Amino acid sequence: IAVPHNLHESIASEALLAGKHVILEKPLSMSIASCKKLQTLAIQKHVKGMLIVAEQSPFWEEIVKAKELIQQNKIGSLVSAASYYFESMRDNITSGQDKDGGLGWRA
Repeated sequence: IAVPHNLHESIASEALLAGKHVILEKPLSMSIASCKKLQTLAIQKHVKGMLIVAEQSPFWEEIVKAKELIQQNKIGSLVSAASYYFESMRDNITSGQDKDGGLGWRA
């Protein structure tokens, strides 16, 4: 679901109730309460949808370099790939909430 963050809860809720799988870009929703509501919907027995939080990374240096090496045939035949990314929580999350009541992401 590619919509502004403030619409994540309402649209994802409708999709989950319809039994659809849902992928939302970070942040999952605008508040902890909203995230818990989506989680509750996703695990209810009558709801068959899956709830996933995604993070797009096509412009990370590592991904760009990997694509370059693959396109130049410098690493042989690609059979499988996995990418892992670690970032300090201290560097990623600010303390408290932002002006809209959501979690403060690099605010």
